Amino acid sequence: MPVAFVVLKKGTGQEGLEQEIKKQVDKKIGPTARPAKIYAVSDLPKTRSGKIMRRVLKAILVNEEPEGLITLVNPEVVEEIKKIIKQNS
Repeated sequence: MPVAFVVLKKGTGQEGLEQEIKKQVDKKIGPTARPAKIYAVSDLPKTRSGKIMRRVLKAILVNEEPEGLITLVNPEVVEEIKKIIKQNS
């Protein structure tokens, strides 16, 4: 099942966010791609070149310890994402 991590702009509320994202995914891609869970985070784990480290997100989701965090520009966000996932599970 797809999972979405979203970074909200400052001042953007989370009210109706999940329904709006699911509606847009249904419209643009189709209902088979609808995310099962949507997590609002402050930032995503990125490399120095700005690439999102999807394997780190996947490891956190399957409750494994992510590896290769030394290449991240913002390794502190990993702990924050872990807390958000635990709160919403």
